[in-house]
Amino acid sequence: MRKHIVLVLESRKEDNDRLKEYLEEQYIVIQAFNEQEALQAMTRCRGNIEVALVDQALLTMSGNKIMDAVKEKILSDDIPAIAVLKEYDLTVAAGAIKAGAAEIIIRPYEKNLLRRRVHNMILRNELKLARQYDSLTGIYNKETFYKKAESLIRRHPEQDYTIVCLDIDRFKLVNDLYGTREGDRLLQFVGNHLKVGTAEAGGVVGRLVADVFVGCYPNIGEQYAYVAERITQMFKSYPLPMELVAAIGFYQVEDPALPASRMCDRAILALNSVKNNYLVNYAVYNESLRDNLMLEQEIVNDMDFALKNGEFKVYIQPKCDMDTGRIVGGEALVRWIHPEKGMVSPGDFVPIFEKNKFILKLDYFVWEEVCKVMRRWIDEGGRPIPISVNVSRINLYNDDLYEQIVSLVEKYQIDPKLFQLEITESAYSSNIEYLTEVVARLQAYGFTILMDDFGSGYSSLNMLKDISVDILKLDMRFLTGETNGHGKGGDIMESVVRMAKWINLYVIAEGVETREQVEFLLSINCHYAQGYYYYRPMPMEEFKELMRDGEKVDYRGMRRKMGETFNLQELMQPDVMSNVLLQNIIGGVAFYEYYKGNLELIRVNEGYYAETGCSEEELQNYAKHISDMVYEEDRGILDRLLKEAAEYPESGVEEVLRRRRCGGGTLWIRMKLFFLAENKGRQIFYASLRNVTEEKEAEEQLRISEERLRLAMQGTSSVLFDLDIKKRTSDCSEDSARKFGMPPHLENVPDCIIQQKMVHPDHIDPFVRMYQDIFNGKPRAICEARLMSSDGSYHWNRVTLTSVCDKDGHPIRAVGVVENLDREKELEAKLKGKAENDSA
Repeated sequence: MRKHIVLVLESRKEDNDRLKEYLEEQYIVIQAFNEQEALQAMTRCRGNIEVALVDQALLTMSGNKIMDAVKEKILSDDIPAIAVLKEYDLTVAAGAIKAGAAEIIIRPYEKNLLRRRVHNMILRNELKLARQYDSLTGIYNKETFYKKAESLIRRHPEQDYTIVCLDIDRFKLVNDLYGTREGDRLLQFVGNHLKVGTAEAGGVVGRLVADVFVGCYPNIGEQYAYVAERITQMFKSYPLPMELVAAIGFYQVEDPALPASRMCDRAILALNSVKNNYLVNYAVYNESLRDNLMLEQEIVNDMDFALKNGEFKVYIQPKCDMDTGRIVGGEALVRWIHPEKGMVSPGDFVPIFEKNKFILKLDYFVWEEVCKVMRRWIDEGGRPIPISVNVSRINLYNDDLYEQIVSLVEKYQIDPKLFQLEITESAYSSNIEYLTEVVARLQAYGFTILMDDFGSGYSSLNMLKDISVDILKLDMRFLTGETNGHGKGGDIMESVVRMAKWINLYVIAEGVETREQVEFLLSINCHYAQGYYYYRPMPMEEFKELMRDGEKVDYRGMRRKMGETFNLQELMQPDVMSNVLLQNIIGGVAFYEYYKGNLELIRVNEGYYAETGCSEEELQNYAKHISDMVYEEDRGILDRLLKEAAEYPESGVEEVLRRRRCGGGTLWIRMKLFFLAENKGRQIFYASLRNVTEEKEAEEQLRISEERLRLAMQGTSSVLFDLDIKKRTSDCSEDSARKFGMPPHLENVPDCIIQQKMVHPDHIDPFVRMYQDIFNGKPRAICEARLMSSDGSYHWNRVTLTSVCDKDGHPIRAVGVVENLDREKELEAKLKGKAENDSA
C-alpha cells in the first residue's frame, strides 16, 4: 500500500521533529524549516504532496514573496493545509482559515488526534479531487476548468492569457476502426501530454466533452502557428496507422471578468471555422466570427416561425437528356423567402440547420410538399416524372427514416420509383456499413437512390464498388479551370463514367453551365445533365406548367443508351481507364480475369511495378498465369480470397500472401481484393497491393529479440525490463513486477512510475532526467535512486538504460537493468563512519 506524502512547514525544530515522529509511521514526511525549503520541496514533488501542516505564523504573514509563492502553490495544487497553532485563540484561528487553512490543530499535539486529522483531510481531499477531475484522462473536468481558469486569470491580471481549444478530427473513425478502448487510450494520451505541457507553462487544462480539450495559458502572444504545430507533432507521435489531426481554436483573453465558459465558446467558434479544413487546422477568434455567430442566431430565432409561416418554398431544377434536351426528371430544392431579408442563401441556413437538427423538420417538409404536388398533378390527369429529394446526413442516422419516407408515399399513393432519394457522397465516408444497410431497405421497397456531389471531396475508386446506389451524380467541379475537359479532371471524369457503367450505375452530371461542357460529357458517353445551361431551379407551379408541354418531356425517364452494356474486352484497351486516374492511385493497383480456375493479370499501374519490384518485360512472362508466382502453401488463401470477394462485393476481402520475386527470394504482399463484374463465366477483380516484406521480416526479428530478452529476464537475479522509446512503454517479467508491486506492462513512463509514488521524492529529478536522456538520443543513462518495493518500503537501486538502434542508427528501444544497492550503501555508510572515527 503506497504512503501519502505530508509536508511539515514549521520553523521550530523541536515541533517540526515531533510532527514528523508522530506521522512518519503512516506517511512520508517532508520537513521544511522555512518558506524557501517548503517551496523547493513542493516543486520537487510535482503535485504529489497531499497535506501540508503549516505554522500559523507563516501561513498568515503578508509581504513575504516566497511565502506568498508557497501559499499560491498550495492553492494551485489543491493541497489542503492544516494550520498549527501554539494555543487556541478564536481571532488567530479565524485568520488562519482566512489565509487558506482547511483545518487547525493546537499544540501540544495529541498523537492519535493528529493522525486522524491528517487521515480525514486526505480522504476529504481525494473525494473533492474526484469530483474535479475527468475520470478517463485525469485532467480537470469542464466545471472545474472554468473555475480554475477564472481564478488563474484574475489572480494574475498583469499576465496575458490565451484560451486554446482542440477537437480531434474524425475521432469517431478511431472508435469505429480500432474500438472504443483504443479511442480511450488516445484521449488519455492527449490528456497526459496536455497536462505535462500545461504544468510547464503555468496554465490549466481540462476536457470539455468527448474529444474536445481546452487549456488556459499565459504568454502565448502571437505564437499561434507554433502552438498548433506542437499539437500536430503530438498527434503524429501517437502509434496508430492513420493520420490524426486536430482543429484548434485560440481566444486571446481581453476581458478577465468574462466567464470562462464564454471564453471557451469563442475559442470553439474559431475551432469550428477550420474543422475538416485540410489546408489550415487553426484559427484565432475575431469579431467577424462573432458577426457570423450573430447571423446564425438570427437564423435560429426565425426558423420555426418561418416554417409555420410558409416562408420555405420548394423549387424544382429539371434533369435533361443531353442528346435531345428533353426533361427526364427533377430535383427538389428548398428556398427561404424571408419577408424582410428576401432570399436567404441555402449556404447560410442549411449548415446551421444540420448542426441544430432543424434539418430533420425541413427535410420532412420538402418531402411532403413533393408528394402533395405529385398527387395533385396525377389527380389532375398529368403524367408524372421522377422527382428526387435530398436526404441530409443527419437524417440518415434517424431511426425513423425508413418509416417516415415509406409512410409518405403510402399516404399520398405515390409510386416509390417516382420519389427518388439523393444522398451526398460525404455521408458514405462516415459509416458505410450502416448506411449500406439503410439504403438496401429503401431500395428493396422500390426507391431509386442517387449519390449526390460525387467527386466533391471524398471520391475514390474503392467507393465506386462499395456504394449501394442506382444513379451517380458527377460534380462538374472536376473540370474547374479546364477547357473542354482536356486535363486531369476530364480524364478522371471519363474513367469514372466508364467504371460506373461497368457496375451498372446510371450517371448524370450536375452543375453543367456551358455548351463546351455538354459536348465533352457526350464525348465520354455521359448522356444526362442538370444545370443552368438547361434550366435554373424554378417554383413548383412553374415546373408543373413546363410539364404540360409534351415536346419538352421524356416521360420514360433515364434509361440505358445503345452501346452502354458492359464489354469485358474493354478492360484490355489501354485507353479505357484514364492513365491519369490509374497512375495517381497511391500504391499498386491490378485488374485480374478469373476463368476456369486460372487467374490472369490484365492491367496494372506504375505503383504495381514499385510494390512488386518487377519490370514490364518480366510481367509479360507470368501475367497469363499469375497464381503460379504465389507460394504453393498460400494458393489456398488466394482461392479463398477470390471466392469471398465474389460473395461480398460491397466490402471486399484482405489478406497477406507470399509470392516469389522475379529475381529470386520471397515477397510478402498485402492484397485487398474486390469483385467488379462477371460476363459469360469470366470474373473481373480489382486489387490494391502493398509490399509488406520489410514489416514481416521486422516482425520476425522483433519476435526473436523479445524471446531472447524474456529468457534473459528469467535467468538473472537483477531486474531486467524492455523500454519502447517511441511508445514510452516498458515490459518486465511477472516475478520482476511483483518485487516492486506494479504491473509487468507500464505505459507513459516515467510519469506513471512517479504518479504511483514508486520513486522517493528526493530522487524524482535524477530519475526523470535519466529517461529524458534516453528519449533525447543518448546511448546510455544511469541513475541511483530509492525505489519502493512491494511492501511499501524504499530501497537503494541502480537503474541503467542502454539504447538499441535500428538499421539507420535511430534509438527505438532500450534495455533496462535494476540492481539493488542496499548492501553497497550500508557498506559505504560504515566505511564513512569508520573514517570519521579514525580521524577523530
